[in-house]
Amino acid sequence: MFLDRNKTENHLISSLKETLLENGGCLISDKNLFLTVDQWQVLNHEAHNLNYKKNTNLQETPHLLKVSTIKTSKVGTILNKVIYDVLNSVQLRSLIFEITGLHHFNIDQCEAHLYEKGDFSSSRWNRDNFKSYQYIISLFLEGAYRGGEQVISRHGQEKVIYTPQSEEIFIISCDYDHEVKPIIHGNRNLVLGFIQPLAEYF
Repeated sequence: MFLDRNKTENHLISSLKETLLENGGCLISDKNLFLTVDQWQVLNHEAHNLNYKKNTNLQETPHLLKVSTIKTSKVGTILNKVIYDVLNSVQLRSLIFEITGLHHFNIDQCEAHLYEKGDFSSSRWNRDNFKSYQYIISLFLEGAYRGGEQVISRHGQEKVIYTPQSEEIFIISCDYDHEVKPIIHGNRNLVLGFIQPLAEYF
């Protein structure tokens, strides 16, 4: 679905913008069809065939999950162009612009994350790793899971809890703390894009 300011999507976009501003995150249902069936199939196929490395530290910045790099920020190397092309598609760039207001931005780094039983990530680990970005967009792939709740918090505000499922899109503001609770059953598989505004436009 391409966004059209003159159609009924206006109400949806306004609601998502308001939720992101108030809660630090917004969940876009699979019913909104911002990606095509073919794009989701490509993401699931490619993510299934990635080489994942177990990323763990249970002391200083607690986390336990499998990670596969799609694009690196340091040198801008794209390791999986097929996945990156979906993240950088007209549909998703339009969605990011409409919800965040960022017209000029890079999807500066991309990763696929795979959480298995017992895996989690703390707010401290997320903050230490992603504090240089403004937003994260997450595309949730095939697979059911229990646990693994996404908790978003900010000092002085109530925690907000989401449990995104297959073919849902989740946008988080990096101004908020966020963590993933331990997986109880199943796999939580997603592709993430880390969004940074282009400095010359600000």
